[in-house]
Amino acid sequence: MVQNYSGSVSEETIRFVGEHHPIQRGITLKSTGSDVELKAGTVLAMITAESKYVVLNPAASDGSENAKRILSETMFVAAAGDEPSVVYVHGEFYDSGLTWPDGISAADKQTAIDALNIQGVYVV
Repeated sequence: MVQNYSGSVSEETIRFVGEHHPIQRGITLKSTGSDVELKAGTVLAMITAESKYVVLNPAASDGSENAKRILSETMFVAAAGDEPSVVYVHGEFYDSGLTWPDGISAADKQTAIDALNIQGVYVV
């Protein structure tokens, strides 16, 4: 596990990172077949069979229904080709600044928050 901390944070990070010292690590974002921009603060899940990350999808059954990490930088993922990125694996994060899937239900969001909290990604 890699711990990064530069002492300064970007404007986009200020909106969702709390007071508890964050820890980051590198991951791979999976291409979905469409060009997509993922904002810093997007809640991610891991496709179990591939160990690659995608946007949380509560309706899925491939692992992407289980919230795991929070994207730490805005990323563009091309229609073809996965992208390396950095995620938060520990810390305190403000729910109001996170990016959740469109239309997520209150129950699914709470399930995701509970899953993140268990892993040390505390959503407040």
